[in-house]
Amino acid sequence: MLRTLVLSSMSAAERRAICERQGFPYARLVSEVRPIVNAVRDRGDEAVLELTRKFDGVALPSIEVPPEELAAADARVPMTTLVPLRAAKENIQRFHARDVVKGFEM
Repeated sequence: MLRTLVLSSMSAAERRAICERQGFPYARLVSEVRPIVNAVRDRGDEAVLELTRKFDGVALPSIEVPPEELAAADARVPMTTLVPLRAAKENIQRFHARDVVKGFEM
Protein backbone atom coordinates (compact mmCIF):
# COMPACT_ATOMS: atom_id res chain seq x y z
CA MET A 1 0.00 0.00 0.00
CA LEU A 2 1.25 3.49 -0.83
CA ARG A 3 1.53 6.11 1.89
CA THR A 4 1.23 9.85 1.38
CA LEU A 5 3.81 11.76 3.37
CA VAL A 6 3.13 15.42 4.12
CA LEU A 7 6.58 16.83 4.71
CA SER A 8 5.28 20.10 6.10
CA SER A 9 3.64 18.20 8.98
CA MET A 10 6.78 16.20 9.81
CA SER A 11 9.60 17.15 12.15
CA ALA A 12 13.08 17.69 10.77
CA ALA A 13 14.16 14.39 12.32
CA GLU A 14 11.29 12.54 10.63
CA ARG A 15 12.17 14.10 7.25
CA ARG A 16 15.84 13.12 7.67
CA ALA A 17 14.85 9.57 8.64
CA ILE A 18 12.87 8.99 5.43
CA CYS A 19 15.77 10.28 3.32
CA GLU A 20 18.52 8.24 4.98
CA ARG A 21 19.46 4.87 3.62
CA GLN A 22 21.90 3.06 5.85
CA GLY A 23 24.68 1.38 3.95
CA PHE A 24 23.51 2.56 0.53
CA PRO A 25 26.51 2.25 -1.85
CA TYR A 26 26.28 5.62 -3.64
CA ALA A 27 29.84 5.57 -5.02
CA ARG A 28 29.40 2.12 -6.54
CA LEU A 29 25.98 3.03 -7.86
CA VAL A 30 27.31 6.12 -9.63
CA SER A 31 30.17 4.18 -11.24
CA GLU A 32 27.72 1.55 -12.51
CA VAL A 33 25.05 3.99 -13.67
CA ARG A 34 27.33 6.55 -15.36
CA PRO A 35 27.94 4.41 -18.50
CA ILE A 36 24.19 3.81 -18.84
CA VAL A 37 23.37 7.52 -18.58
CA ASN A 38 26.14 8.37 -21.04
CA ALA A 39 24.94 5.74 -23.53
CA VAL A 40 21.38 7.11 -23.43
CA ARG A 41 22.64 10.69 -23.66
CA ASP A 42 24.84 9.84 -26.66
CA ARG A 43 22.62 7.38 -28.54
CA GLY A 44 19.10 8.10 -27.27
CA ASP A 45 16.34 5.63 -28.06
CA GLU A 46 18.76 3.19 -29.68
CA ALA A 47 20.61 2.86 -26.37
CA VAL A 48 17.35 2.51 -24.41
CA LEU A 49 16.26 -0.39 -26.66
CA GLU A 50 19.69 -2.03 -26.38
CA LEU A 51 19.75 -1.68 -22.58
CA THR A 52 16.21 -3.05 -22.35
CA ARG A 53 17.38 -6.17 -24.21
CA LYS A 54 20.46 -6.44 -21.98
CA PHE A 55 18.89 -5.87 -18.56
CA ASP A 56 15.28 -6.96 -19.05
CA GLY A 57 15.70 -9.59 -21.74
CA VAL A 58 13.02 -7.93 -23.87
CA ALA A 59 13.45 -6.92 -27.50
CA LEU A 60 11.03 -4.07 -28.06
CA PRO A 61 10.27 -2.79 -31.57
CA SER A 62 10.01 0.78 -30.25
CA ILE A 63 10.04 2.74 -26.99
CA GLU A 64 6.64 4.22 -27.81
CA VAL A 65 3.55 2.65 -26.25
CA PRO A 66 0.39 2.96 -28.37
CA PRO A 67 -2.28 5.19 -26.73
CA GLU A 68 -4.85 2.39 -26.73
CA GLU A 69 -2.45 0.11 -24.83
CA LEU A 70 -1.88 2.85 -22.22
CA ALA A 71 -5.62 3.38 -21.83
CA ALA A 72 -6.24 -0.36 -21.41
CA ALA A 73 -3.51 -0.63 -18.77
CA ASP A 74 -4.83 2.46 -16.98
CA ALA A 75 -8.31 0.91 -16.85
CA ARG A 76 -6.97 -2.20 -15.09
CA VAL A 77 -5.41 -0.27 -12.17
CA PRO A 78 -7.69 0.11 -9.13
CA MET A 79 -8.47 3.71 -8.15
CA THR A 80 -7.06 3.01 -4.65
CA THR A 81 -3.69 2.56 -6.35
CA LEU A 82 -4.08 5.04 -9.19
CA VAL A 83 -4.96 8.09 -7.09
CA PRO A 84 -1.83 7.91 -4.86
CA LEU A 85 0.35 7.17 -7.90
CA ARG A 86 -0.96 10.25 -9.70
CA ALA A 87 -0.40 12.36 -6.57
CA ALA A 88 3.15 11.02 -6.29
CA LYS A 89 3.79 11.77 -9.97
CA GLU A 90 2.62 15.36 -9.54
CA ASN A 91 4.73 15.81 -6.40
CA ILE A 92 7.83 14.39 -8.10
CA GLN A 93 7.34 16.55 -11.20
CA ARG A 94 6.81 19.67 -9.12
CA PHE A 95 9.84 18.92 -6.93
CA HIS A 96 12.17 18.29 -9.88
CA ALA A 97 10.83 20.97 -12.22
CA ARG A 98 13.73 23.30 -11.39
CA ASP A 99 16.25 20.57 -12.30
CA VAL A 100 14.99 20.21 -15.86
CA VAL A 101 16.85 23.31 -17.03
CA LYS A 102 20.10 22.19 -15.39
CA GLY A 103 19.94 18.67 -16.82
CA PHE A 104 21.24 15.48 -15.26
CA GLU A 105 24.92 15.35 -14.42
CA MET A 106 26.82 12.62 -12.65
